[in-house]
Amino acid sequence: MKKNSFVEGTIIASLSIIFIKILGALYVIPFYKIIGEDGGSLYSYAYNIYNLFLTISITGFPVAVSKIISEYNEKKMYQAKDEAYKISKVIIGFLAIISFAITFIFSEEIAYLFIGNLTGGNSISDISLVIKVISFSLLIIPFLSITRGYLQGHKYITPSTNSQIYEQLIRIFIVLVGSYLAINVMNKSITTGVAVALTGSLFGGLFADIYLHRKIKVIKAKEKKNDEVKVFIETKEIVKKFFFYALPSIFISLLSSIYDITDQILILRGSSYLGYSTLQSETIASIISTWGVKICMIISAIGSAISINVIPHMVESFVKKDTKLMAHRLNQVLSLSIIISLPLAIGVYFLRYPIYTLFYGESAFGPKILGLAVFVVVLGNINSVLNTCFLSINQNKIIYINTILSVVLNLVMDLPLMFLFNYLGLFPIWGASTSTLISTFIAIVISLILLKRKYHIDYQDFFQTIKKMICPIIMMIIPLIIFNFLYDFTSHNNLLNFFVMIGYSLVGASIYFFVGYKNGLLKQVLGENYIKEILNKLPKRKEVN
Repeated sequence: MKKNSFVEGTIIASLSIIFIKILGALYVIPFYKIIGEDGGSLYSYAYNIYNLFLTISITGFPVAVSKIISEYNEKKMYQAKDEAYKISKVIIGFLAIISFAITFIFSEEIAYLFIGNLTGGNSISDISLVIKVISFSLLIIPFLSITRGYLQGHKYITPSTNSQIYEQLIRIFIVLVGSYLAINVMNKSITTGVAVALTGSLFGGLFADIYLHRKIKVIKAKEKKNDEVKVFIETKEIVKKFFFYALPSIFISLLSSIYDITDQILILRGSSYLGYSTLQSETIASIISTWGVKICMIISAIGSAISINVIPHMVESFVKKDTKLMAHRLNQVLSLSIIISLPLAIGVYFLRYPIYTLFYGESAFGPKILGLAVFVVVLGNINSVLNTCFLSINQNKIIYINTILSVVLNLVMDLPLMFLFNYLGLFPIWGASTSTLISTFIAIVISLILLKRKYHIDYQDFFQTIKKMICPIIMMIIPLIIFNFLYDFTSHNNLLNFFVMIGYSLVGASIYFFVGYKNGLLKQVLGENYIKEILNKLPKRKEVN
Protein backbone atom coordinates (compact mmCIF):
# COMPACT_ATOMS: atom_id res chain seq x y z
CA MET A 1 0.00 0.00 0.00
CA LYS A 2 1.86 3.08 -1.24
CA LYS A 3 0.67 6.29 -2.82
CA ASN A 4 1.31 6.79 -6.53
CA SER A 5 2.68 9.84 -8.34
CA PHE A 6 0.68 11.21 -11.26
CA VAL A 7 2.64 9.52 -14.05
CA GLU A 8 3.16 6.30 -12.08
CA GLY A 9 -0.51 6.15 -11.11
CA THR A 10 -1.55 6.72 -14.71
CA ILE A 11 0.76 3.98 -15.99
CA ILE A 12 -0.40 1.51 -13.32
CA ALA A 13 -4.05 2.32 -13.94
CA SER A 14 -3.54 2.18 -17.72
CA LEU A 15 -1.84 -1.24 -17.67
CA SER A 16 -4.41 -2.67 -15.25
CA ILE A 17 -7.40 -1.31 -17.11
CA ILE A 18 -5.94 -2.35 -20.48
CA PHE A 19 -5.60 -5.87 -19.07
CA ILE A 20 -9.21 -5.68 -17.82
CA LYS A 21 -10.42 -4.42 -21.17
CA ILE A 22 -8.49 -7.11 -23.04
CA LEU A 23 -10.26 -9.68 -20.87
CA GLY A 24 -13.52 -7.86 -21.51
CA ALA A 25 -12.86 -7.93 -25.23
CA LEU A 26 -11.62 -11.53 -25.47
CA TYR A 27 -14.39 -13.18 -23.48
CA VAL A 28 -16.99 -12.00 -26.00
CA ILE A 29 -15.44 -14.28 -28.64
CA PRO A 30 -16.72 -17.51 -27.02
CA PHE A 31 -19.69 -15.73 -25.45
CA TYR A 32 -20.95 -14.44 -28.80
CA LYS A 33 -20.66 -17.95 -30.22
CA ILE A 34 -22.73 -19.29 -27.31
CA ILE A 35 -25.58 -16.76 -27.53
CA GLY A 36 -25.51 -15.76 -31.23
CA GLU A 37 -26.65 -12.48 -32.82
CA ASP A 38 -30.13 -12.51 -31.25
CA GLY A 39 -28.62 -13.11 -27.83
CA GLY A 40 -26.06 -10.40 -28.53
CA SER A 41 -28.81 -7.87 -29.19
CA LEU A 42 -30.60 -8.99 -26.02
CA TYR A 43 -27.43 -8.59 -23.97
CA SER A 44 -26.96 -5.14 -25.49
CA TYR A 45 -30.47 -4.01 -24.50
CA ALA A 46 -29.93 -5.10 -20.88
CA TYR A 47 -26.55 -3.42 -20.52
CA ASN A 48 -27.64 -0.16 -22.13
CA ILE A 49 -30.53 0.31 -19.72
CA TYR A 50 -28.36 -0.91 -16.82
CA ASN A 51 -25.72 1.69 -17.68
CA LEU A 52 -28.36 4.41 -17.78
CA PHE A 53 -29.69 3.61 -14.30
CA LEU A 54 -26.19 2.99 -12.96
CA THR A 55 -25.43 6.50 -14.18
CA ILE A 56 -28.45 7.82 -12.30
CA SER A 57 -27.48 6.04 -9.06
CA ILE A 58 -23.70 6.60 -8.98
CA THR A 59 -22.35 8.98 -11.58
CA GLY A 60 -20.70 11.96 -10.06
CA PHE A 61 -20.54 10.56 -6.55
CA PRO A 62 -17.35 8.46 -6.93
CA VAL A 63 -15.70 11.54 -8.45
CA ALA A 64 -17.12 13.73 -5.67
CA VAL A 65 -15.86 11.27 -3.03
CA SER A 66 -12.39 11.25 -4.61
CA LYS A 67 -12.33 15.04 -4.75
CA ILE A 68 -13.60 15.60 -1.18
CA ILE A 69 -11.35 12.91 0.29
CA SER A 70 -8.38 14.42 -1.53
CA GLU A 71 -9.27 17.91 -0.33
CA TYR A 72 -9.77 16.92 3.34
CA ASN A 73 -6.74 14.63 3.32
CA GLU A 74 -4.57 17.44 1.91
CA LYS A 75 -5.74 19.60 4.83
CA LYS A 76 -5.30 16.69 7.32
CA MET A 77 -9.00 16.84 8.28
CA TYR A 78 -9.34 13.09 8.89
CA GLN A 79 -12.53 13.21 10.94
CA ALA A 80 -14.32 15.26 8.28
CA LYS A 81 -13.00 12.87 5.65
CA ASP A 82 -14.46 9.81 7.43
CA GLU A 83 -17.77 11.59 7.96
CA ALA A 84 -17.92 12.45 4.25
CA TYR A 85 -17.35 8.80 3.33
CA LYS A 86 -20.21 7.67 5.62
CA ILE A 87 -22.58 10.27 4.19
CA SER A 88 -21.70 9.24 0.64
CA LYS A 89 -22.72 5.63 1.38
CA VAL A 90 -26.09 6.73 2.74
CA ILE A 91 -26.79 8.88 -0.34
CA ILE A 92 -25.68 6.20 -2.77
CA GLY A 93 -27.73 3.55 -0.95
CA PHE A 94 -30.91 5.57 -1.36
CA LEU A 95 -30.25 6.17 -5.08
CA ALA A 96 -29.34 2.51 -5.66
CA ILE A 97 -32.63 1.24 -4.20
CA ILE A 98 -34.69 3.73 -6.22
CA SER A 99 -32.86 2.82 -9.47
CA PHE A 100 -33.32 -0.91 -8.81
CA ALA A 101 -37.04 -0.51 -8.10
CA ILE A 102 -37.72 1.52 -11.25
CA THR A 103 -35.71 -0.81 -13.50
CA PHE A 104 -37.28 -3.96 -12.09
CA ILE A 105 -40.91 -2.76 -11.95
CA PHE A 106 -41.01 -0.99 -15.32
CA SER A 107 -38.91 -3.49 -17.30
CA GLU A 108 -41.70 -4.17 -19.85
CA GLU A 109 -42.26 -0.48 -20.53
CA ILE A 110 -38.52 -0.02 -21.02
CA ALA A 111 -38.44 -3.00 -23.40
CA TYR A 112 -41.23 -1.46 -25.47
CA LEU A 113 -39.28 1.80 -25.67
CA PHE A 114 -36.44 -0.09 -27.38
CA ILE A 115 -38.31 -2.02 -30.07
CA GLY A 116 -41.79 -0.50 -30.18
CA ASN A 117 -43.89 -2.51 -32.66
CA LEU A 118 -40.92 -4.02 -34.51
CA THR A 119 -41.26 -7.78 -35.01
CA GLY A 120 -38.98 -10.56 -36.19
CA GLY A 121 -36.33 -10.11 -33.48
CA ASN A 122 -36.36 -10.35 -29.68
CA SER A 123 -39.73 -10.09 -27.93
CA ILE A 124 -40.71 -7.57 -25.25
CA SER A 125 -40.95 -10.38 -22.66
CA ASP A 126 -37.36 -11.52 -23.47
CA ILE A 127 -35.98 -8.00 -23.12
CA SER A 128 -38.02 -7.45 -19.93
CA LEU A 129 -36.56 -10.58 -18.32
CA VAL A 130 -32.91 -9.66 -18.91
CA ILE A 131 -33.53 -6.10 -17.67
CA LYS A 132 -34.99 -7.51 -14.42
CA VAL A 133 -31.95 -9.74 -13.94
CA ILE A 134 -29.39 -7.00 -14.50
CA SER A 135 -31.30 -4.65 -12.17
CA PHE A 136 -30.05 -6.55 -9.09
CA SER A 137 -26.50 -5.38 -9.84
CA LEU A 138 -27.72 -1.85 -9.12
CA LEU A 139 -27.85 -2.82 -5.42
CA ILE A 140 -24.10 -3.61 -5.31
CA ILE A 141 -22.07 -1.74 -7.93
CA PRO A 142 -22.90 1.79 -6.67
CA PHE A 143 -21.32 1.03 -3.25
CA LEU A 144 -18.27 -0.44 -5.00
CA SER A 145 -17.76 2.76 -7.01
CA ILE A 146 -17.88 4.89 -3.86
CA THR A 147 -15.24 2.72 -2.19
CA ARG A 148 -12.97 3.10 -5.23
CA GLY A 149 -13.43 6.86 -5.13
CA TYR A 150 -12.35 6.87 -1.48
CA LEU A 151 -9.10 5.03 -2.30
CA GLN A 152 -8.37 7.13 -5.38
CA GLY A 153 -8.78 10.29 -3.31
CA HIS A 154 -5.87 9.05 -1.18
CA LYS A 155 -3.79 8.46 -4.37
CA TYR A 156 -3.96 4.69 -3.79
CA ILE A 157 -4.47 3.61 -7.40
CA THR A 158 -3.19 0.02 -7.21
CA PRO A 159 -5.85 -1.52 -4.92
CA SER A 160 -8.60 0.20 -6.89
CA THR A 161 -7.39 -1.24 -10.19
CA ASN A 162 -6.73 -4.66 -8.60
CA SER A 163 -10.36 -4.78 -7.49
CA GLN A 164 -11.44 -4.17 -11.07
CA ILE A 165 -9.33 -7.11 -12.22
CA TYR A 166 -10.91 -9.42 -9.63
CA GLU A 167 -14.38 -8.16 -10.48
CA GLN A 168 -13.81 -8.75 -14.19
CA LEU A 169 -12.39 -12.27 -13.72
CA ILE A 170 -15.36 -13.40 -11.63
CA ARG A 171 -17.85 -11.77 -13.98
CA ILE A 172 -16.33 -13.38 -17.07
CA PHE A 173 -16.25 -16.80 -15.40
CA ILE A 174 -19.99 -16.59 -14.64
CA VAL A 175 -20.81 -15.15 -18.07
CA LEU A 176 -19.07 -17.94 -19.98
CA VAL A 177 -19.66 -20.94 -17.73
CA GLY A 178 -23.18 -19.91 -16.76
CA SER A 179 -24.42 -19.21 -20.30
CA TYR A 180 -22.76 -22.36 -21.69
CA LEU A 181 -24.27 -24.62 -19.04
CA ALA A 182 -27.71 -23.04 -19.38
CA ILE A 183 -27.87 -23.27 -23.19
CA ASN A 184 -25.73 -26.26 -24.13
CA VAL A 185 -25.98 -28.54 -21.09
CA MET A 186 -29.38 -27.77 -19.58
CA ASN A 187 -30.92 -26.99 -23.01
CA LYS A 188 -32.48 -23.73 -21.86
CA SER A 189 -33.35 -20.86 -24.19
CA ILE A 190 -30.94 -18.18 -25.41
CA THR A 191 -32.84 -15.70 -23.24
CA THR A 192 -32.18 -17.81 -20.13
CA GLY A 193 -28.50 -18.11 -21.03
CA VAL A 194 -28.18 -14.34 -21.38
CA ALA A 195 -30.03 -13.85 -18.08
CA VAL A 196 -27.61 -16.19 -16.27
CA ALA A 197 -24.64 -14.39 -17.84
CA LEU A 198 -25.92 -11.04 -16.57
CA THR A 199 -25.66 -12.20 -12.92
CA GLY A 200 -21.87 -12.05 -13.33
CA SER A 201 -21.91 -8.30 -12.62
CA LEU A 202 -23.60 -8.88 -9.27
CA PHE A 203 -21.20 -11.52 -7.96
CA GLY A 204 -18.06 -9.86 -9.36
CA GLY A 205 -19.05 -6.60 -7.67
CA LEU A 206 -19.65 -8.32 -4.32
CA PHE A 207 -16.17 -9.86 -4.23
CA ALA A 208 -14.45 -6.62 -5.28
CA ASP A 209 -16.28 -4.63 -2.60
CA ILE A 210 -15.18 -7.03 0.15
CA TYR A 211 -11.56 -6.82 -1.07
CA LEU A 212 -11.53 -3.00 -1.05
CA HIS A 213 -12.96 -2.69 2.45
CA ARG A 214 -10.03 -4.74 3.72
CA LYS A 215 -7.66 -2.26 2.06
CA ILE A 216 -9.44 0.71 3.65
CA LYS A 217 -8.68 -0.74 7.10
CA VAL A 218 -4.97 -0.66 6.20
CA ILE A 219 -5.20 3.01 5.16
CA LYS A 220 -6.91 4.07 8.38
CA ALA A 221 -4.29 2.24 10.44
CA LYS A 222 -1.50 4.21 8.67
CA GLU A 223 -2.98 7.66 9.32
CA LYS A 224 -1.03 9.83 11.77
CA LYS A 225 -3.79 11.09 14.05
CA ASN A 226 -1.37 13.32 15.96
CA ASP A 227 -1.09 15.75 13.02
CA GLU A 228 -4.84 15.90 12.43
CA VAL A 229 -6.45 19.31 12.00
CA LYS A 230 -9.73 19.03 13.92
CA VAL A 231 -12.34 21.23 12.30
CA PHE A 232 -16.03 20.54 12.85
CA ILE A 233 -17.98 20.49 9.61
CA GLU A 234 -21.75 20.12 9.64
CA THR A 235 -23.35 17.22 7.81
CA LYS A 236 -25.42 19.71 5.83
CA GLU A 237 -22.27 21.36 4.50
CA ILE A 238 -20.74 18.03 3.45
CA VAL A 239 -23.94 17.01 1.66
CA LYS A 240 -24.01 20.32 -0.20
CA LYS A 241 -20.39 19.83 -1.21
CA PHE A 242 -21.15 16.32 -2.47
CA PHE A 243 -23.96 17.43 -4.72
CA PHE A 244 -22.05 20.48 -5.94
CA TYR A 245 -19.08 18.29 -6.93
CA ALA A 246 -21.24 15.44 -8.24
CA LEU A 247 -23.68 17.47 -10.36
CA PRO A 248 -21.41 18.06 -13.40
CA SER A 249 -20.51 14.36 -13.65
CA ILE A 250 -24.15 13.34 -13.20
CA PHE A 251 -25.08 15.79 -15.93
CA ILE A 252 -22.39 14.48 -18.32
CA SER A 253 -23.11 10.81 -17.82
CA LEU A 254 -26.88 11.09 -17.69
CA LEU A 255 -27.00 13.14 -20.87
CA SER A 256 -24.49 10.80 -22.54
CA SER A 257 -26.46 7.69 -21.52
CA ILE A 258 -29.71 9.23 -22.75
CA TYR A 259 -27.90 10.07 -25.97
CA ASP A 260 -26.58 6.48 -26.31
CA ILE A 261 -30.09 5.07 -26.01
CA THR A 262 -31.56 7.75 -28.30
CA ASP A 263 -28.74 7.14 -30.77
CA GLN A 264 -29.47 3.40 -30.71
CA ILE A 265 -33.16 4.11 -31.38
CA LEU A 266 -32.31 6.60 -34.18
CA ILE A 267 -29.98 4.10 -35.83
CA LEU A 268 -32.60 1.34 -35.51
CA ARG A 269 -35.29 3.48 -37.10
CA GLY A 270 -32.94 5.14 -39.60
CA SER A 271 -31.51 1.81 -40.79
CA SER A 272 -35.02 0.41 -41.16
CA TYR A 273 -36.05 3.48 -43.19
CA LEU A 274 -33.02 3.03 -45.46
CA GLY A 275 -34.12 -0.51 -46.34
CA TYR A 276 -32.39 -2.71 -43.76
CA SER A 277 -34.48 -5.48 -42.18
CA THR A 278 -35.41 -5.41 -38.48
CA LEU A 279 -32.78 -8.06 -37.72
CA GLN A 280 -30.10 -6.15 -39.67
CA SER A 281 -31.04 -2.88 -37.95
CA GLU A 282 -30.85 -4.54 -34.52
CA THR A 283 -27.44 -6.00 -35.40
CA ILE A 284 -26.10 -2.64 -36.60
CA ALA A 285 -27.37 -0.83 -33.50
CA SER A 286 -25.93 -3.49 -31.15
CA ILE A 287 -22.53 -3.36 -32.90
CA ILE A 288 -22.36 0.42 -32.42
CA SER A 289 -23.62 0.41 -28.82
CA THR A 290 -22.09 -2.82 -27.44
CA TRP A 291 -20.05 -5.20 -29.58
CA GLY A 292 -17.90 -2.70 -31.44
CA VAL A 293 -17.42 -0.82 -28.17
CA LYS A 294 -16.05 -3.98 -26.52
CA ILE A 295 -13.27 -4.20 -29.11
CA CYS A 296 -12.54 -0.49 -28.54
CA MET A 297 -12.34 -1.06 -24.77
CA ILE A 298 -8.54 -1.24 -24.86
CA ILE A 299 -8.43 2.27 -26.31
CA SER A 300 -11.09 3.69 -24.00
CA ALA A 301 -9.12 2.23 -21.06
CA ILE A 302 -6.59 5.05 -21.47
CA GLY A 303 -9.20 7.70 -20.81
CA SER A 304 -10.51 5.75 -17.82
CA ALA A 305 -7.03 5.34 -16.35
CA ILE A 306 -6.17 9.02 -16.65
CA SER A 307 -9.56 10.08 -15.25
CA ILE A 308 -9.10 7.78 -12.24
CA ASN A 309 -5.71 9.26 -11.45
CA VAL A 310 -6.02 12.93 -12.36
CA ILE A 311 -8.54 14.12 -9.74
CA PRO A 312 -6.35 14.18 -6.58
CA HIS A 313 -3.44 15.74 -8.48
CA MET A 314 -5.55 18.48 -10.09
CA VAL A 315 -7.29 19.12 -6.75
CA GLU A 316 -3.86 19.48 -5.13
CA SER A 317 -2.83 22.21 -7.61
CA PHE A 318 -6.22 23.90 -7.24
CA VAL A 319 -6.15 23.90 -3.42
CA LYS A 320 -2.61 25.35 -3.51
CA LYS A 321 -3.68 27.87 -6.20
CA ASP A 322 -0.71 26.78 -8.28
CA THR A 323 -1.75 27.78 -11.82
CA LYS A 324 1.60 26.74 -13.29
CA LEU A 325 1.26 23.20 -11.91
CA MET A 326 -2.36 23.10 -13.09
CA ALA A 327 -1.30 24.01 -16.65
CA HIS A 328 1.48 21.41 -16.54
CA ARG A 329 -0.97 18.71 -15.39
CA LEU A 330 -3.48 19.64 -18.10
CA ASN A 331 -0.86 19.43 -20.85
CA GLN A 332 0.34 16.14 -19.38
CA VAL A 333 -3.21 14.74 -19.33
CA LEU A 334 -3.84 15.68 -22.97
CA SER A 335 -0.46 14.33 -24.07
CA LEU A 336 -0.77 11.03 -22.19
CA SER A 337 -4.21 10.48 -23.64
CA ILE A 338 -3.21 10.94 -27.25
CA ILE A 339 0.26 9.30 -27.31
CA ILE A 340 -1.22 5.99 -26.12
CA SER A 341 -4.75 5.94 -27.56
CA LEU A 342 -4.01 7.17 -31.11
CA PRO A 343 -1.44 4.46 -32.05
CA LEU A 344 -3.74 1.84 -30.51
CA ALA A 345 -6.59 3.12 -32.66
CA ILE A 346 -4.44 3.04 -35.79
CA GLY A 347 -3.43 -0.55 -35.02
CA VAL A 348 -7.06 -1.62 -34.58
CA TYR A 349 -7.99 0.19 -37.79
CA PHE A 350 -5.47 -1.82 -39.84
CA LEU A 351 -6.63 -5.05 -38.20
CA ARG A 352 -10.37 -4.29 -38.16
CA TYR A 353 -11.39 -7.16 -40.47
CA PRO A 354 -9.44 -9.99 -38.81
CA ILE A 355 -10.17 -8.64 -35.31
CA TYR A 356 -13.92 -8.46 -35.84
CA THR A 357 -13.96 -11.85 -37.56
CA LEU A 358 -11.95 -13.38 -34.71
CA PHE A 359 -14.38 -11.99 -32.13
CA TYR A 360 -17.74 -12.49 -33.78
CA GLY A 361 -17.25 -14.30 -37.09
CA GLU A 362 -17.95 -12.95 -40.56
CA SER A 363 -20.03 -9.77 -40.56
CA ALA A 364 -21.21 -7.48 -43.32
CA PHE A 365 -21.33 -4.49 -40.96
CA GLY A 366 -18.90 -5.03 -38.07
CA PRO A 367 -15.51 -4.21 -39.66
CA LYS A 368 -16.97 -1.19 -41.48
CA ILE A 369 -18.36 0.25 -38.26
CA LEU A 370 -15.21 -0.58 -36.27
CA GLY A 371 -12.88 1.23 -38.71
CA LEU A 372 -14.33 4.62 -37.82
CA ALA A 373 -15.44 3.85 -34.27
CA VAL A 374 -11.84 3.54 -33.01
CA PHE A 375 -11.13 7.19 -33.83
CA VAL A 376 -14.39 8.24 -32.18
CA VAL A 377 -12.99 6.64 -29.00
CA VAL A 378 -9.71 8.61 -29.26
CA LEU A 379 -11.57 11.92 -29.27
CA GLY A 380 -13.92 10.60 -26.60
CA ASN A 381 -10.90 9.88 -24.37
CA ILE A 382 -9.61 13.42 -24.71
CA ASN A 383 -13.04 14.89 -24.03
CA SER A 384 -13.55 12.65 -21.00
CA VAL A 385 -10.25 13.48 -19.30
CA LEU A 386 -10.73 17.17 -20.04
CA ASN A 387 -14.10 17.15 -18.29
CA THR A 388 -12.51 15.39 -15.30
CA CYS A 389 -9.88 18.13 -15.13
CA PHE A 390 -12.55 20.83 -15.33
CA LEU A 391 -14.46 19.14 -12.53
CA SER A 392 -11.34 19.00 -10.34
CA ILE A 393 -10.83 22.77 -10.61
CA ASN A 394 -14.54 23.67 -10.27
CA GLN A 395 -15.01 24.77 -13.88
CA ASN A 396 -18.55 23.38 -14.07
CA LYS A 397 -19.73 25.94 -16.61
CA ILE A 398 -17.26 24.66 -19.20
CA ILE A 399 -18.44 21.09 -18.54
CA TYR A 400 -22.06 22.02 -19.21
CA ILE A 401 -21.19 23.88 -22.40
CA ASN A 402 -19.00 21.00 -23.61
CA THR A 403 -21.57 18.29 -22.93
CA ILE A 404 -24.67 20.07 -24.23
CA LEU A 405 -22.87 21.21 -27.37
CA SER A 406 -21.48 17.75 -28.24
CA VAL A 407 -24.76 15.89 -27.55
CA VAL A 408 -27.02 18.38 -29.36
CA LEU A 409 -24.73 18.56 -32.42
CA ASN A 410 -24.52 14.77 -32.45
CA LEU A 411 -28.27 14.21 -32.33
CA VAL A 412 -28.96 16.91 -34.92
CA MET A 413 -26.42 15.50 -37.41
CA ASP A 414 -27.05 11.77 -36.86
CA LEU A 415 -29.87 11.02 -39.31
CA PRO A 416 -29.02 13.73 -41.89
CA LEU A 417 -25.46 12.39 -42.22
CA MET A 418 -26.75 8.80 -42.47
CA PHE A 419 -29.02 9.83 -45.33
CA LEU A 420 -26.24 11.91 -46.93
CA PHE A 421 -23.78 9.00 -46.85
CA ASN A 422 -26.44 6.72 -48.31
CA TYR A 423 -27.13 9.27 -51.09
CA LEU A 424 -23.39 9.42 -51.89
CA GLY A 425 -23.27 5.62 -52.17
CA LEU A 426 -21.30 5.20 -48.94
CA PHE A 427 -22.09 2.99 -45.96
CA PRO A 428 -24.84 5.05 -44.23
CA ILE A 429 -23.83 4.07 -40.68
CA TRP A 430 -20.56 5.96 -41.20
CA GLY A 431 -22.73 9.05 -41.07
CA ALA A 432 -23.61 8.36 -37.42
CA SER A 433 -19.92 7.89 -36.50
CA THR A 434 -18.91 11.00 -38.45
CA SER A 435 -21.55 12.95 -36.53
CA THR A 436 -19.90 11.91 -33.25
CA LEU A 437 -16.41 12.77 -34.50
CA ILE A 438 -17.40 16.27 -35.62
CA SER A 439 -19.44 17.14 -32.53
CA THR A 440 -16.79 15.87 -30.08
CA PHE A 441 -13.97 17.72 -31.85
CA ILE A 442 -15.91 21.01 -31.80
CA ALA A 443 -16.70 20.57 -28.09
CA ILE A 444 -13.02 19.88 -27.24
CA VAL A 445 -11.76 22.95 -29.13
CA ILE A 446 -14.31 25.27 -27.52
CA SER A 447 -13.55 23.86 -24.04
CA LEU A 448 -9.81 24.46 -24.45
CA ILE A 449 -10.42 28.01 -25.66
CA LEU A 450 -12.65 28.79 -22.66
CA LEU A 451 -10.07 27.40 -20.21
CA LYS A 452 -7.28 29.36 -21.89
CA ARG A 453 -9.24 32.58 -21.42
CA LYS A 454 -9.92 31.77 -17.76
CA TYR A 455 -6.39 30.76 -16.64
CA HIS A 456 -4.21 31.90 -19.57
CA ILE A 457 -3.05 28.30 -20.07
CA ASP A 458 -0.51 27.69 -22.81
CA TYR A 459 -1.01 24.43 -24.75
CA GLN A 460 2.41 24.59 -26.36
CA ASP A 461 3.58 21.36 -24.66
CA PHE A 462 0.55 19.50 -26.03
CA PHE A 463 1.14 20.85 -29.54
CA GLN A 464 4.80 19.83 -29.29
CA THR A 465 3.66 16.33 -28.34
CA ILE A 466 1.47 16.14 -31.45
CA LYS A 467 4.38 17.29 -33.65
CA LYS A 468 6.74 14.71 -32.13
CA MET A 469 4.13 11.97 -32.65
CA ILE A 470 4.11 12.40 -36.43
CA CYS A 471 7.41 10.60 -37.08
CA PRO A 472 6.75 7.58 -34.77
CA ILE A 473 3.23 7.20 -36.22
CA ILE A 474 4.49 7.26 -39.83
CA MET A 475 7.33 4.82 -39.02
CA MET A 476 4.79 2.50 -37.40
CA ILE A 477 2.28 2.69 -40.25
CA ILE A 478 4.70 1.91 -43.12
CA PRO A 479 5.54 -1.69 -42.12
CA LEU A 480 1.89 -2.30 -41.15
CA ILE A 481 0.75 -1.31 -44.65
CA ILE A 482 3.40 -3.54 -46.21
CA PHE A 483 2.45 -6.46 -43.98
CA ASN A 484 -1.27 -5.98 -44.76
CA PHE A 485 -0.40 -6.15 -48.45
CA LEU A 486 1.69 -9.32 -48.10
CA TYR A 487 -0.46 -11.31 -45.65
CA ASP A 488 -4.04 -12.29 -46.48
CA PHE A 489 -5.96 -12.85 -43.25
CA THR A 490 -8.96 -14.33 -45.09
CA SER A 491 -6.90 -17.31 -46.35
CA HIS A 492 -5.85 -18.56 -42.89
CA ASN A 493 -7.67 -19.88 -39.83
CA ASN A 494 -8.49 -17.76 -36.78
CA LEU A 495 -5.86 -19.36 -34.53
CA LEU A 496 -3.01 -18.56 -36.91
CA ASN A 497 -4.44 -15.09 -37.53
CA PHE A 498 -4.55 -14.47 -33.77
CA PHE A 499 -0.83 -15.16 -33.33
CA VAL A 500 -0.02 -13.16 -36.47
CA MET A 501 -1.98 -10.22 -35.06
CA ILE A 502 -0.05 -10.46 -31.77
CA GLY A 503 3.24 -10.30 -33.69
CA TYR A 504 1.87 -7.53 -35.90
CA SER A 505 0.90 -5.50 -32.82
CA LEU A 506 4.24 -6.05 -31.08
CA VAL A 507 6.18 -4.92 -34.15
CA GLY A 508 4.05 -1.80 -34.52
CA ALA A 509 4.26 -0.93 -30.81
CA SER A 510 8.02 -1.54 -30.70
CA ILE A 511 8.65 0.75 -33.65
CA TYR A 512 6.40 3.46 -32.23
CA PHE A 513 7.94 3.49 -28.75
CA PHE A 514 11.53 3.11 -30.02
CA VAL A 515 11.20 6.08 -32.39
CA GLY A 516 9.26 7.97 -29.70
CA TYR A 517 12.09 7.39 -27.23
CA LYS A 518 14.75 8.46 -29.71
CA ASN A 519 13.01 11.70 -30.77
CA GLY A 520 12.23 12.71 -27.18
CA LEU A 521 8.46 12.13 -27.28
CA LEU A 522 8.37 9.80 -24.28
CA LYS A 523 10.77 11.96 -22.27
CA GLN A 524 8.64 15.04 -22.85
CA VAL A 525 5.39 13.37 -21.75
CA LEU A 526 6.52 10.95 -19.03
CA GLY A 527 9.45 12.95 -17.70
CA GLU A 528 13.15 12.13 -17.79
CA ASN A 529 13.23 10.77 -14.23
CA TYR A 530 10.43 8.29 -14.83
CA ILE A 531 12.05 7.10 -18.08
CA LYS A 532 15.32 6.52 -16.20
CA GLU A 533 13.46 4.66 -13.46
CA ILE A 534 11.92 2.32 -16.05
CA LEU A 535 15.24 1.78 -17.81
CA ASN A 536 16.98 1.00 -14.52
CA LYS A 537 14.47 -1.79 -13.88
CA LEU A 538 15.29 -3.48 -17.19
CA PRO A 539 17.85 -6.29 -17.11
CA LYS A 540 21.30 -5.01 -18.02
CA ARG A 541 23.72 -6.85 -20.26
CA LYS A 542 26.78 -8.21 -18.55
CA GLU A 543 30.06 -6.81 -19.79
CA VAL A 544 32.38 -9.34 -21.44
CA ASN A 545 35.99 -9.12 -20.35
